[in-house]
Amino acid sequence: HDDNNDLVGAEVKKKIAILLVLISTGLFAEENKTLGIMDIAAKSGIDEADSAAATDLLYTKIFKLVGDRYQIIARNQREELLKEQKFSVSGLSGDVSYAIEVGKLLAANYIVFGSMSKIVTTYHMTLMMVNTETSAVVGASTAKSISVESLIGEMNNALMELFGIPSQERTLPLLSEVTKKEDG
Repeated sequence: HDDNNDLVGAEVKKKIAILLVLISTGLFAEENKTLGIMDIAAKSGIDEADSAAATDLLYTKIFKLVGDRYQIIARNQREELLKEQKFSVSGLSGDVSYAIEVGKLLAANYIVFGSMSKIVTTYHMTLMMVNTETSAVVGASTAKSISVESLIGEMNNALMELFGIPSQERTLPLLSEVTKKEDG
């Protein structure tokens, strides 16, 4: 009778091990969702060059942070698809309904968009992520700073908040942390 229990226990352990391998390799996991990214809109006090630089960094940081969880539509692919649809991306990239429409044209499950602005002496960045199928906002975050350079550095925290990643799981250092290491 004990031999049967040992055989059953071994069989259960073997099945659990196989299940863990399947889960860890992604064979059992849900298929990656597709993520579109809009250009950061330049609002009051921000020039186009700064918002373009922020957009470049946004793509890179999102890829490093959640590229394993989402299939990210490349910027040039986005531009080509929208060009084929005769859809202009200029000027409206911070508008929610516009972003949802672009996300649907790209066949993206989610779309990330945002804006940069200067209010008095403080620079602000807002980021949102919307489910393009339901139009529900699934994430929102902000960053603020006294300069454009440090605002872009604070983008890490804003993206972690946007994607619901706890701060202890941060994989990208803040600009202030890099500066401290270089000074020390």
